Amino acid sequence: MAAETAVLASEDLWPIAAGVGVEASTVAVSIPGLSGSDPALPVTVATVGGTAGQATVALVARPRSSSSRRAAFALRTLARWGVRRLVCLGEVGAVRADWVPGDVAVLRDHVNLLGENPLVGPHDPTFGPRFPDMTEAYDPALAVRGSDAAAALGIRVRSAVYVALPGGARVTLAESRMLALIGADVVGSTIVPEVIAARHLGMSVLGLGLVTQVCAEGVDRRSGLPDVEAVVS
Repeated sequence: MAAETAVLASEDLWPIAAGVGVEASTVAVSIPGLSGSDPALPVTVATVGGTAGQATVALVARPRSSSSRRAAFALRTLARWGVRRLVCLGEVGAVRADWVPGDVAVLRDHVNLLGENPLVGPHDPTFGPRFPDMTEAYDPALAVRGSDAAAALGIRVRSAVYVALPGGARVTLAESRMLALIGADVVGSTIVPEVIAARHLGMSVLGLGLVTQVCAEGVDRRSGLPDVEAVVS
């Protein structure tokens, strides 16, 4: 597979990622780190771009069941295939009252509250340094390009700090206030393990979050939460 960029999307956002290719084919190879308890997922290789040029991109879906270590294994597999840039797509909840569903968060930093890290354990120096620098986990140049591309499509873009939580339920208002106090703008349960693993491998990373719901003081949630398909449309 000759692709220098991989787009790793959550299951709910996979239809968006899979729809970007003007030409696409499925590669008959699986990535064990992303298969979870389900049958191994194929990788879609798409040719994307326009008059300014084209690029070959690997599109990969991330099941919700994938753990940090399994995600790290998947990133190492992609690195072996020559991938040097990673775009992470995930749905997020906003903890700021002035955000709305449909906003796109371009991540500039994160806080890992998952209770796990894909690099904990025995160190293999062939993948990267023992303690990789995470002060610029998200590539500033890629963030600018991502922001410009979204803005050109009329999408409201927000620079954001992402907090990763284990998930299983929406955050409470008290949790939302706490997260805002520590500097968070959005919250989710994915992205961070892949970013840590990718940076350990020396990849450049762009993190994008689609805001699907807002949990903040003064925001009326009684009418229910929109699903991802409703937000996208």
